[in-house]
Amino acid sequence: MALSSASWSALFHGRRLVYTLLLTLSIGIQALGLHMLATVLPSIVAELGGAAIAGLVANTAGLATDISLATVTAAAAWVYRLGIIAPCVLAVLAWRLVWLHQRLPRGTGRQNVRAEY
Repeated sequence: MALSSASWSALFHGRRLVYTLLLTLSIGIQALGLHMLATVLPSIVAELGGAAIAGLVANTAGLATDISLATVTAAAAWVYRLGIIAPCVLAVLAWRLVWLHQRLPRGTGRQNVRAEY
């Protein structure tokens, strides 16, 4: 397979523009969400009463009775797994949109679509 010497500007021309924008927007949305959470979280913890409230919530939930390294590791793994679902769903939806865009016949657009009632 021969390598072509394409420039970076090729990502922003033609059909690749849609793919580049989808990828950039999905990464940007994820980064913005994490930035907002990291910015607001200290205020939320301080408003709720600091770290002491976390212990109270854990004790009320019954987590203080049987805490071991295995349960903490399992809980951390589940938090990570649940946190990775949203970016994966976003990637699948972006891929589906690109796939649908590729299957769209040439020359069709919003002006050619008629609503049938």
